[in-house]
Amino acid sequence: MLQEETDVTQAERDQIVEYLAKSFPALIDIKRVNVNTAAAKDIETVLEISPDAAAAIVRYREQNGGFKTIEDVKRVPGVDAAKIEAKKDRLEF
Repeated sequence: MLQEETDVTQAERDQIVEYLAKSFPALIDIKRVNVNTAAAKDIETVLEISPDAAAAIVRYREQNGGFKTIEDVKRVPGVDAAKIEAKKDRLEF
């Protein structure tokens, strides 16, 4: 659509594209973590949760087996379900 606007200069188009690229990175650039295999430190870093919550995820996984869905992760005692939901695009199973 931008290319159809005749009153937008090429320099303005370049600025718009640069802004969009910086502000909305592709999902491929988002770091992801497999909660069934990752170490607690990696889970903590990628999901931006506390060390205690990350350790709880690993401990739960070791005691109960792997996770299949985000809902499984949100049920882990000691984990803030809202924080997990907010970072769901970073989860892998």
